[in-house]
Amino acid sequence: MIGIDMHPTMAIHSKTHEWWTNYNFSYSGRELWNKNSSIDCRKVLAVFPPTTLGSFEEASLQYSMEYKQGISFKFTLKNKATFEALKSRMEHPALLGDYSPAVTEISITRPPHSSEDTQQGNTVYEIFVEDGVRILGKDGGHFIRLGSGRQSVLSILGSPEALFKEGEFYNYFKSGIDIKFEYDSVEKIILHSNLPGHHLFGRYDRAWFEFDSKNKNAKRIDNTSKIKELINTFGDPGPPVIVDDHPCGLRYYYNFSKSLTVETNPEGFIASIAVCRSGV
Repeated sequence: MIGIDMHPTMAIHSKTHEWWTNYNFSYSGRELWNKNSSIDCRKVLAVFPPTTLGSFEEASLQYSMEYKQGISFKFTLKNKATFEALKSRMEHPALLGDYSPAVTEISITRPPHSSEDTQQGNTVYEIFVEDGVRILGKDGGHFIRLGSGRQSVLSILGSPEALFKEGEFYNYFKSGIDIKFEYDSVEKIILHSNLPGHHLFGRYDRAWFEFDSKNKNAKRIDNTSKIKELINTFGDPGPPVIVDDHPCGLRYYYNFSKSLTVETNPEGFIASIAVCRSGV
């Protein structure tokens, strides 16, 4: 079986629709689309995690959606009214009535790995479920430990962009992280993925995270993972708590333990992860 493996070690490619209909597609060894199957925005969002809002090209009525994994997709919208509606609502063109726009171009690039991100000075958070979060970056591996004091947090993260509930929460919007205090010690650390469609979309920058390297299974869980991968690693948490955030839609909260709570969107992608001392 001939296939194109869209693993992000490939060089840059940009092809038109006629080219990819001759192949089966896989990503990191997982088959995505069969030969001659149509690919539209719904299918893309079903297999890749949500990403930040893409770019709109008014002259060609095209929408481009890019992923950190090194893959981007381009869609041509059917008319200017549809184009303007999506742009004003800041939405991906996943489903417009019974119509979802087809992919007209795929580009594959080699994205930076998390270790390269660290070398470039970008922040990656390493999660230790019962202990806290290690911040990996150009300044080394600072650790925000559950139970540590306010001064320790301030020395690592600096002053927060905002305070909530009379200083109980420190909000670091540019870092994608919240710190909750109880009696002046760290009670909870929340990392935000900034998913489109989420009620906080655009409020936080995305916090890129991975689980601690000592856990050979969990370390493969990051922003691109789905809830089933956490269940395979940490066990079945039982039915989630469901919150209906109209008009943004549903949110699901899974309590894996007193120390780990995961929020997902309806498709199962991670919206936030909270590590805490005494549960939610």
